Amino acid sequence: MLLQFGTGLYIIQLRNVLKELFYQTLIFSFGNFGSFKLAESGANLLELLQLAGLESENESGLLWDANGIVWQKAEGFRFPVAALELLESQAAMLNDYFSLQIARPDGAEQGADGLRHLALVTLPSIIDGYTPQMEGLPALALSLVNDVDWEEEEACFDSVCRALAEFFVIKEEFCDGDRLSGLEEGGAPWLAVIRDLLVPRVKSHLVPPDSLRDGTSRLADLHDLYKVFERC
Repeated sequence: MLLQFGTGLYIIQLRNVLKELFYQTLIFSFGNFGSFKLAESGANLLELLQLAGLESENESGLLWDANGIVWQKAEGFRFPVAALELLESQAAMLNDYFSLQIARPDGAEQGADGLRHLALVTLPSIIDGYTPQMEGLPALALSLVNDVDWEEEEACFDSVCRALAEFFVIKEEFCDGDRLSGLEEGGAPWLAVIRDLLVPRVKSHLVPPDSLRDGTSRLADLHDLYKVFERC
């Protein structure tokens, strides 16, 4: 993305800038988010995890995906017991601090059998008017399992924020032509979302860390161009 500041013209890695914006928004608004609901019954976490990882079966009848998560067979279906139990055990904290609601639907079985119905019900609304690309939900579910440090409080909150920030970043592969997502008919144009919603938010709220320097390059400066014109 090209960006003008003063007399300089710069090229920036928009993905990195937006990820930092979402991360800072999550940190600064910690525990004070609105939320939006995912359909009527939410997104089934078993299905999300299955979409996110490859499975292979060993001689014991257990299944292991590429990320080392244990899966097991039960009543003709496969589900990641440890992963789903972990997410359910952290559901209260995720809902209280991140408006990320994880729950079994009413009437679902108790115990391990009911885990196959566990659903992601709500997501945090961190920027008014911005709806993330739902194609990223499988990666988010897997990231909450694999990338979050659930043992230490500060590291836990930080890593959840980073997992959510990665989910909220616009990804080119999920865009459908000029639309932000291929899952929504008549969805918002990605260019309008970036230009009218996210870039103004970057200008007004982002505190750029030094790490963003690595993805920023100056292409031209008006002062240098004036010198060229003077020689001509």
